[in-house]
Amino acid sequence: MKKTKKILEIEKRIGEPLEGFLRRGYIKERKFIQVARELNVTSNTVLRWIKKLNIKRPNFDDKNYREICAI
Repeated sequence: MKKTKKILEIEKRIGEPLEGFLRRGYIKERKFIQVARELNVTSNTVLRWIKKLNIKRPNFDDKNYREICAI
């Protein structure tokens, strides 16, 4: 995914690459809207980034999902 000015600004603010931040968001079972609020963007923007980065949402019913999705 091409890093736009907005993405670069967000990465600077959060102090890490956006992809890692988004992946950890799902491991912690946060919702799109919660992640969007933290990043000060819309939930649609978060969904678009997740699709572009091919981030799969873990199966939270699987008791081993943290190990499966570990970064």
